[in-house]
Amino acid sequence: MANPVKEKMARGEPAYGTMLAEMISPSVPQILKNAGYDWFVVDCEHFGADLRGCAMMIRCAREIGLPVFFRISLTVQQMLSKLLDLGATGFVIPNVESVAQAREIIRWTKYPPLGGRGRGYMMGCEDYGTGLTPELLAEANQETMIAVQIETAAGVENCQQIFAVEGIEACFVGPADLSVSMGIPGQADNPQLTQSVEKVFQAAAAEDVAPGIHVQSVEGVRYWVERGGLFMCYSYDIGMIYETSRAALEQLRS
Repeated sequence: MANPVKEKMARGEPAYGTMLAEMISPSVPQILKNAGYDWFVVDCEHFGADLRGCAMMIRCAREIGLPVFFRISLTVQQMLSKLLDLGATGFVIPNVESVAQAREIIRWTKYPPLGGRGRGYMMGCEDYGTGLTPELLAEANQETMIAVQIETAAGVENCQQIFAVEGIEACFVGPADLSVSMGIPGQADNPQLTQSVEKVFQAAAAEDVAPGIHVQSVEGVRYWVERGGLFMCYSYDIGMIYETSRAALEQLRS
């Protein structure tokens, strides 16, 4: 299955996605596609999506051709393999700080010779076909997309070496955790934080890795697109419900 996110970013065009935390439902991928999103990511790091819920989201997303990623820790290695076998487009791996971590990510998510991903039989990732050919494995390696999340001062310091690891194709800055790591929690407009994100974007561009970030506002997304952002995540389901409802109710009650 071709990866339109990678194709779009290769043309220098931003690919816009959003994050799901609570709305794990078979109807949601179609709603997101109708809204015009290029991709979405399910947050398995901080919220409660289980394997069955993830499998349902993958199948629905594949049926309509909408790429789906999962934010999941490298420590949950078996979950990585299962989600890939079910047909996940790729991953956003949180809290990556070293070259060793980046290499381990590739080991678990790419087939040989690039990695060491195991091979199942009649899996969702090939829509339950029975083929096993070198071409199929090579295509899977090409289309599966791995984004590393840079969200600590150590990650920023080591980001260019991390991005140089073969198979890392995008980065995903987590500004909230990065601000905590830098000792400036919640200071989204702090120049130190902005400079750190700019450093990550510049390092990513230098290594032909798509720069990306998770931002809660349209203005923030635009700001980083103007600075080269390609793998762009706008808000998340809880935030959109809350902000839209709060703004509407304020007007209704005024």
